[in-house]
Amino acid sequence: VYPEAFVVDMNEEDEFGFVAEGADIREGESWGVGTVVISWEDVITDTHAFDGRNIILHEFAHQLYDHGEPRLPDTATAEAWRACFDAAYAAHADAVARDEEGLLDPYGAEDPAEFFSVITETFFELPQEMREVHPDLYAQLCAVYRQNPAAYFDR
Repeated sequence: VYPEAFVVDMNEEDEFGFVAEGADIREGESWGVGTVVISWEDVITDTHAFDGRNIILHEFAHQLYDHGEPRLPDTATAEAWRACFDAAYAAHADAVARDEEGLLDPYGAEDPAEFFSVITETFFELPQEMREVHPDLYAQLCAVYRQNPAAYFDR
């Protein structure tokens, strides 16, 4: 846990083989199986606002997704999850490419792992909105997490 956002030295190669070097400021990272690095300042900020962003939820969702599919109770559930997830990711990436605003953070269009982390944040932070705007995806996340967070807010 860092006291605030931290700087990471970056070396990224693009599809043409060009390497970009520099520094990137991060609020959190997920490394390998079991290691999460987060900014305490952002944890405090995120736990006081239900705005769809939460660094804890985001980075721990990477721990679930980056190392394989989320654990699901049976094959039929896994197949339904995969079909829904793939369709939602494609639709989100298309919407972001068209600069359309939506409920989900545009960062989720980066790749499927980021999409899973972004939808996890939205699922727990803005569950009623997600249930309304993305009902199929919400239902699948209820199965993945075995929770219905919108019910807490419905009361």
